[in-house]
Amino acid sequence: MSGTGRGGFPGGRGLALFLICAGYVLAVMAAHVELLYDELTYVVGGATALRNFATLTFDPQFWSFEFHPPFMMYFYGGAFATYVLANVLAGGGAVGSMADLAVSAAQLLKSDAAVFAFRLPSIAAALVTLFVTWRFGERVLGSRRAGLCAALLLVLLPPFAGMGAVAYLEIGMVATQAVAAYLFMTALIDGSWRRYFLSAVFVGFSAGTKLFSGSIGFVIAFYMAFLAWWYVRDNGRNAALLWLRGHPLALAWFPISPLVLYAVWPWLWTDPTLFLKNLAVQFTIVGHGFYLGTAELGPDYYFVYLAVCAPIAFLAAAGWGALATHRERPREFWFFALWILFTFGIITLSKGKHGGYRHIMPAFVPLAVMGGYGVDRLLTWARDTARPVAQALSVFAVTVGAAWIVYANVSVFPHQKDYFNEFVGGPAGAMEDFIVADSGVGQREAIEYVDSVAPEGATVWVWGTKPNAFMYSRRVNVRRSLADGVVFTARNKEGMAQNESIYPLEGFGNGDLTFRFPYFDETSQEMDFSLLAESGATHVVVHRLFTYPGMFPGRGQSELLREIEARYKPVRTFSVLGVPTAWVYDLRTADGVAAKRMSAGADGEGDDNG
Repeated sequence: MSGTGRGGFPGGRGLALFLICAGYVLAVMAAHVELLYDELTYVVGGATALRNFATLTFDPQFWSFEFHPPFMMYFYGGAFATYVLANVLAGGGAVGSMADLAVSAAQLLKSDAAVFAFRLPSIAAALVTLFVTWRFGERVLGSRRAGLCAALLLVLLPPFAGMGAVAYLEIGMVATQAVAAYLFMTALIDGSWRRYFLSAVFVGFSAGTKLFSGSIGFVIAFYMAFLAWWYVRDNGRNAALLWLRGHPLALAWFPISPLVLYAVWPWLWTDPTLFLKNLAVQFTIVGHGFYLGTAELGPDYYFVYLAVCAPIAFLAAAGWGALATHRERPREFWFFALWILFTFGIITLSKGKHGGYRHIMPAFVPLAVMGGYGVDRLLTWARDTARPVAQALSVFAVTVGAAWIVYANVSVFPHQKDYFNEFVGGPAGAMEDFIVADSGVGQREAIEYVDSVAPEGATVWVWGTKPNAFMYSRRVNVRRSLADGVVFTARNKEGMAQNESIYPLEGFGNGDLTFRFPYFDETSQEMDFSLLAESGATHVVVHRLFTYPGMFPGRGQSELLREIEARYKPVRTFSVLGVPTAWVYDLRTADGVAAKRMSAGADGEGDDNG
């Protein structure tokens, strides 16, 4: 036990109050951040999976809607399905056929309340992670104050809070890894076979969220080997065998975890080798990269993102805490170190370096735990030292660090997901070298603006994602706007198209506008300005993500976007955190190429920049 002890420090009630406050803040964020890219893919994928279970449909083609495993998607789809059922029943309706529910789902999906509803599992996953982080400090490191400091550091880490308020798979990775790790470490303390067993189950759940998240199982295996070596060093050659005999179920995850993965992913049921094929794809696919400093994204990619996406005070606390943990709790330190190294190492070996900090988020937990322990030890030393100057400096350092982290969050609220620290000049300073606000922030305002000014029956070109455009347009005709027949994703097009066939597209939008999505139009191998003119388009919407190099291999779209920028001045520019995120161009305001095909009385907005 640490000298800080338990007496007098907030216990169960304090933890409950902390989680209530954290949940409230995350809920406010979830209610105020617009729909982001990929969210509907996971939500509709989860709803599709639940429908497949309900109809006993296990044909692989109905389960190939997404290349990631579906464990976390079940929760997103379940939350949305619950929201739909509650609205149907509250309106006095009856639960009829799947087709009837699909009509209700399509109509209800286009609401902010639905978005908040399907984000609730992420908030729950974040709260579970915070609870486990607190318990790591209290139970594993022996200090309740360390647990509180660790949980505070984690919830005030902007990327963690940001991802905890949206329906992304990464928060599920963090929660399942944290639970698996905590159960394992406390099983070592208690010798509890139930905890060993549950730890193995959660390793399977973690792999069932994203395949490489199963790396927590390798952390446990290597740590077991490390402990065996430690016992041999301290107690002789036979000690390791004796120790393993006392903890036989510590290795239970080897047979159990793959079985759990297999059980939660029906796509594998008919052909288990699909797992290996999918894993090979994820490790060899080349991502476009969310760090623009080099053409070939090197091994520093994720380390750079950690350095610029966390408040400097958090990094300082984690560094100091690592030193303190190594000095005072060396065995626990090596578990946390292995956790961090495997998180970075597994994903760094893949070619698809992209997503910024998203893929290293599980490392936030051990960093926060060690940071909390470091703060705890510093405050303990300040209390025990007889030097007033040292006491004052220690308290001052902790106070300044806490204020710094709080300010970092307030300055970007509720867009914590797009935080960048002072090393790169904040979000506005980072936009030249990093992709900022990449996930669709700003597209809503751009689409709603076009809805308000486009003439009847107009065609709008959108360099953005289809689900977000359809979600926020009240005038779009979805059926006319689908060149490839798929609403929610182009990643596994055939699998999603098979499932989308049951959804009434008119429910998502049956208006007068036609949207064209050139990025997803696989038939357009070569694009130039004449195609834009021939389509009779009146407006172009461009989201920031689609302006970055590498997004348009071999389709001539980069050149077309540059020509649009050269010919037209945006009539609206939408910004988040000082970063321009979306632009709207009115093609009737300059050289009149499109105006020949439109009525002379069409509405226009001039050159006002918002």
